[in-house]
Amino acid sequence: MESRSKAAVPFVLSLFSLTVFGTAAPPQASGYLFYGIGVSLLFCLCAAWCWRHSEIGRPFGGELSAKYAWVFVWATAFLISATIFKLGMIQFGGFDHSALIDMGWRIHLGQKPFRDFPCTMPPLFYLGAGCAFDAFGSSWRSLVALTSIFSFATFFWSYFLLDGILEDRFGAWLFSLMIQACTTVVVSYWWYNPVTTVIAVLGFLSFWRLFGNPEDRWVRVSCIGSLALLSLAKPNIAGLLIIGMLAIGLFSRIRWVVIAIMAIFAAIALLTLAAANIKPADLVTGYLGIADRGATLKQLFQDIGPMEKALFSGVLAALLSPWIIHSRRLFSGGNEQRHWLALLGLIA
Repeated sequence: MESRSKAAVPFVLSLFSLTVFGTAAPPQASGYLFYGIGVSLLFCLCAAWCWRHSEIGRPFGGELSAKYAWVFVWATAFLISATIFKLGMIQFGGFDHSALIDMGWRIHLGQKPFRDFPCTMPPLFYLGAGCAFDAFGSSWRSLVALTSIFSFATFFWSYFLLDGILEDRFGAWLFSLMIQACTTVVVSYWWYNPVTTVIAVLGFLSFWRLFGNPEDRWVRVSCIGSLALLSLAKPNIAGLLIIGMLAIGLFSRIRWVVIAIMAIFAAIALLTLAAANIKPADLVTGYLGIADRGATLKQLFQDIGPMEKALFSGVLAALLSPWIIHSRRLFSGGNEQRHWLALLGLIA
């Protein structure tokens, strides 16, 4: 029964995903619709794994695992990267995304944010674009290449984390693929929304493992690295997760481990900003300058239609329902930090 309850959310999300892609795609965007159908089927596959656990993933278990699993994982990573590189070169977001080129070009020329030009974007966005131009040349292809490399690396990162959480190679591969399919592959170039989402998931998974196995040094390094990246990403997600993880950690039995992790990642983030000649005060001022845009539910819903509002509300309810159903466990012993972490991740 418990495995079936785990499958409920992916099944519901598969229906919502299919509905969203079917209603939102313009008539000429058949490729977008087909991709939506593919993502929906991937949701269903995730649900099937939850339902039957690892039975559909037997090729990854037992005697065959050591021989074939890593080959399959590497092949998937290369396939995701190649897909991003292909799709990223046949789409462009128009005026909105000219900010990516403008800021990346300014960083490439040596200009400094807040001193030479106004800035409200997260540092990872424009510093990443500038580094892409420095490393690969001043072209759109460079931004796509950066995204392809980022997706390749984070696919493996999430796979390692999920393999330790699920203790099932097929499940780890499946959900790692799901993370990329819903984020970087959809956009396929360097943009702060999918990048922030992927890093937030890595931070969530890292702390999930930390609360279960705090002695693992790799997990601690993963927490530090993901939080350092997250602190340079989109603040409305990053700030909520970082503060929430700190609060949950302070009330856990590993509070000093969490405090040490927070101190180290903060030092890394501040050193990164200092190397880019960015003052934290300027960064906060830039964020606050656009804070009113999403500060209320009215602002959140002002740019979407009735159908999108209904779909958004339905997805939110579907995401929160498992936590609500199992919330009684919060006060019945066990690892309650993970239950609060689950709620934090869903809200973020």
